Amino acid sequence: MQIALAHQCLPAGVEAPRAQIVLSAALAVAARTHGNAELARLICRLQDVPSPPALYFDIREQLQARDGTVKQMAAIAERDPALVARVLKVANSGFFGLPRSVNDLNSAIGMIGTDSLLSLVLSSHLYAGLPPPGLNLDVLWRHALEVSLLARQIARAEGGSRAEQNSAATAGLLHDIGLMVLLQSESARYQPLWRRAGGDEAQLVQLERGQFGVDHGELGALVLTLWTLPADVVVAVQQSHGSPCIGSPCIGGPCLGGTSLASRAVLAAEWLLGSSETAFDIADAPVALTSVATQPFAESLQRWQHLRSALPTRAQAG
Repeated sequence: MQIALAHQCLPAGVEAPRAQIVLSAALAVAARTHGNAELARLICRLQDVPSPPALYFDIREQLQARDGTVKQMAAIAERDPALVARVLKVANSGFFGLPRSVNDLNSAIGMIGTDSLLSLVLSSHLYAGLPPPGLNLDVLWRHALEVSLLARQIARAEGGSRAEQNSAATAGLLHDIGLMVLLQSESARYQPLWRRAGGDEAQLVQLERGQFGVDHGELGALVLTLWTLPADVVVAVQQSHGSPCIGSPCIGGPCLGGTSLASRAVLAAEWLLGSSETAFDIADAPVALTSVATQPFAESLQRWQHLRSALPTRAQAG
């Protein structure tokens, strides 16, 4: 059993530096669960959750290699026909507003970006293992895509670097991964909470904290920590529903708090998309957004509202 669990995070033949990174992440997660029996039990049950596929590690290795190319990444992705279909669907969705369709994987990856490709590998892997009855997974998927796109646009509008924009987009796509984990590993206990919340994510977060001692943002961050994703992505996922940065250091690395542009962008996108309103009151904004504003918050909010209103409709999202 221990070997099987280890292989969820450590591929066979892993080199020592990589093993050290994974072990450090595991220790950080263990420290976070200290004193929280319910959270510890959840983490101990993660053997029921799909581990990152070999495809993920292979594409990431190409991305990090000096001579890695989109063509090589596409060749790796082609091993999974379902992933290819997902990438092409995203590239051709209304979110990118292309004048013509994209039919080949190389062009699609060039359109969505290599960071988004990695996120799609992870999210598609989890969605594939999630068949709970009575849940419309397409709605969850479209929401993740919307948050990803809006978070990237917000990061760009706030002067973020390309790396910060990529982190915001990646975290946006993965921000509900903890929700997937709860649906998969705690379906009997979690679905009643889901139904009781009735689509109100703020209420769902409060119900989660009461039932499990953690919300799905932080749980997702713990999983991504075990999968050794970058710290800024981990923290942005953790704070995507207003969770405070718990502990020092934070589970994803040094505590970035609300100063991370990726964290602010994802939190803002989640807040804006979580409401059916077209106008937003500053008083209703999450504290983490208003407390770290580098410019008058009203100006930022106005820009974000414009970006939200320019998003394609759900019908176009594909």
